[in-house]
Amino acid sequence: MSTAAKHFDPQLGIDIHMYAMPPFPLPTPHIGLVLDPFDYLPFLGATVTVNGVKRATAGTGGLDIHIPLGMWTPQLSMPMGPQFDGEEIFMGSKTVTADGDPFSRLAAPVLDCNLAGLIPPFRIKKLKKPFRSLWLPTGINVAIPTNVKVGGPLTISLMAMLFHAAFAGLGALRRSKLGARAAQAFKGLRQRVFKHMDSGFLKCKVLRAEPVDIRDGSVSVLHEDFAIPGRLPLTWTRRYSSAQTEQAGVCGHGWQTPGDIRLEIEADGVVLFHDGRGAAVFPQLPDATTSEVREFVDGARLSREGADLLVRTKDDTRYRFVDLPAAGVAVLPRARSLPIVQVEDACGNHWRFERRDGHLVRIVESGADGVQGRFIEVEARHGRIDRLQLHDPATGLTHPLVAYRYTDGDLVAAEDALGAPRRFVYRQHRLLQHTDRVGLSFYYDYDRQWRVVHSWGDGGLYDYRFAYDDLLRETAVTDSLGH
Repeated sequence: MSTAAKHFDPQLGIDIHMYAMPPFPLPTPHIGLVLDPFDYLPFLGATVTVNGVKRATAGTGGLDIHIPLGMWTPQLSMPMGPQFDGEEIFMGSKTVTADGDPFSRLAAPVLDCNLAGLIPPFRIKKLKKPFRSLWLPTGINVAIPTNVKVGGPLTISLMAMLFHAAFAGLGALRRSKLGARAAQAFKGLRQRVFKHMDSGFLKCKVLRAEPVDIRDGSVSVLHEDFAIPGRLPLTWTRRYSSAQTEQAGVCGHGWQTPGDIRLEIEADGVVLFHDGRGAAVFPQLPDATTSEVREFVDGARLSREGADLLVRTKDDTRYRFVDLPAAGVAVLPRARSLPIVQVEDACGNHWRFERRDGHLVRIVESGADGVQGRFIEVEARHGRIDRLQLHDPATGLTHPLVAYRYTDGDLVAAEDALGAPRRFVYRQHRLLQHTDRVGLSFYYDYDRQWRVVHSWGDGGLYDYRFAYDDLLRETAVTDSLGH
């Protein structure tokens, strides 16, 4: 086993290039560096790292600097001449893969630009520029030592040989009428994704402005009311967004909690999973021929178990929903919203959300053996939670967790187990002021489009102003120092 290869590892080799005088090929040493920009692309690039640095596999590109023999050489990047980006790792482990490609290691052969040689093998997931030079494996990777080792015999990525043919086909498809229709469909899907996406997801925030989403000028507030440790911990987090006040959750307008986790199925079959942090989008429901459907951005998976729909996130947490059609009625495409039934881990430990007449009444903890443990009693009126209390059957004790107070459907106070409140003031469900448990307040002024133009704390703390240019789609932010 040898040290795993990664970005920024040096590479050494000797190429063969033509010189003007004497007019024949001569060996030309070079020193290179593993650095492939493709690996830094979102969603498509490398996901595996070695001590925080992108991994290197068969096909990972690099940069190199040639050391001529003191005689005139062809201009850099000319056909058949020295290339600045003229190397890539040739081989990797046959038994260890990273992102689907053979994981490379110390002393793995490296393809370098040469006067004569071969065309480099096609690589899956690796875009290629036109070949300006032939390549030969006349270099080696000199991996900087780490505690990550890679073993197994060396091989090239055989599956990658279909890459260029596939991309050529995609290019032709893009220019066809079918490709144009597909692009239009994707555009509609993308718009639907960002319409439902939480204000804190894939967007910039000015956190020092307590915080304001500079994309649309909305207020975003995050509070953790309590956390219950256990085999499957339960954290009760409230998230507010002034951009989503039309959605009334169990804690009032604009607030989302674990009690609001839901699966929204639209009439066209697109499925939206809301967990309070954002919206994962599945292009369709799983059917008899599809074991699971994968979400585009973060890798969540949607599957069906009988009448249950199950969402599994990348941290292996499962969210269970029940999708039962009305008795005697054929299943027709219809929009519907399914509330969370159960949150579970891979071992079967779970929290079950019990409802009566559509309202949350209890959250029950159970282990993999099905034995009931602690439970949270939910006191609610008019679809909004008033109080949460934890009951522990093992001790017979009841622990207050949090209590909420409302005015006109808006959460105006959240009191912790000791009775210390956080307070909130609104206008048309938009947050104007919130005060923490020690009395520090933050304030927000809005324009006519309900975008924050001024946010500040007591005594001028974190005083920020926002100016929006709709034409250029820019936001100018001025902090309390005038910067």
